[in-house]
Amino acid sequence: MEKDKKFGYILFDLRLIRFLLFAVVSVSLVTILLSSCSNSTENMEAGAILDNAKLAVSDVKSAKIHMDIKYDLITDDGKDENHVVESMSCDIETTDNPVISHMQGIDNLETDDNESQSEVEVYSLESGENEISYIRNTEIRDDVKSNKQWYKKVASATGGQLKAQMALVATFSDNREKFRVKKGEKIGKVRCNKVEGVLPISVLEKSLKGIGNKDVSSILSVTDMNEDKGVDIKITAWFSRKSSRPVRIKLDLSEVMSAMLGEENTDSSYEYDVDEYTIDIRYTNYNKVGIISVPDEVLGSAIENEENTPSDETLKKYFETIDLKSIGLDIEDMDNWTEEDWLNAKDALYEYYGIRE
Repeated sequence: MEKDKKFGYILFDLRLIRFLLFAVVSVSLVTILLSSCSNSTENMEAGAILDNAKLAVSDVKSAKIHMDIKYDLITDDGKDENHVVESMSCDIETTDNPVISHMQGIDNLETDDNESQSEVEVYSLESGENEISYIRNTEIRDDVKSNKQWYKKVASATGGQLKAQMALVATFSDNREKFRVKKGEKIGKVRCNKVEGVLPISVLEKSLKGIGNKDVSSILSVTDMNEDKGVDIKITAWFSRKSSRPVRIKLDLSEVMSAMLGEENTDSSYEYDVDEYTIDIRYTNYNKVGIISVPDEVLGSAIENEENTPSDETLKKYFETIDLKSIGLDIEDMDNWTEEDWLNAKDALYEYYGIRE
């Protein structure tokens, strides 16, 4: 019996120029020409920065990565509004040879009625054509000692976390005409060049799916179905002036999430207001990460788990946001639920968030 994981989850300016007098027209034309030259220069400078960055990451064998992922939205069924905010903050160590990564983070989910928190930890390594992941999602509760159960999943190898992260830089460089240079800034103590750009989701899809976040992957899989909508991702990136390597990359997927919700809920009475969906990534310790290994206790205790099947702890976190007692179910009795109970609980969860299969 399949246990679906959570579902996952936009203006342009129009400027009117009035030509009043011939003199004003002349000045306006000169201004436009100067602006066009300025944009061209900004584009060339951004291209140089991105090309240098692509070259600079070609010898990266390891790195430490801090990643913050957040979405903030309001659902409205015509009667009640529900504010939903989920954020994950995690630290990743990753190497290219061998292809392995270790991620530790905290996942927070807040609604108008409930707040929950979980520890998330993942070891992911490649062996031949397979990617083997050891995953735990442990709820943090004051009143109950949570079981730190590990699950093992096997999927097709994709090249690993580090390759996916550095592929973002290569993709930016290959689409340099979409970027403009901005005023430089310091990230921490590092002086950086800053660029901004917009790329269609189809260009970034492969890299984003490899950075290790199931929410992003599920959203991308839905938007794949309607590429002609032209869904874009806004990008801001900072590169070290000294090494040219990325220091920080911020991706705004708010438009992507809005498209996903529209695709999923064409027949639903629910309305959504997506305030934010961002991925903020910071890079340090290039080529300074030591040996990463999966502890024996994890290898020995991990339970084989079907791909995309969330653990009971993960589902429990979301079921706690709804009133299961109204359909005769007790969240504390999940171990004894029948298949019908699971289906009823899933239907109640989908109805609560306005998601349809």
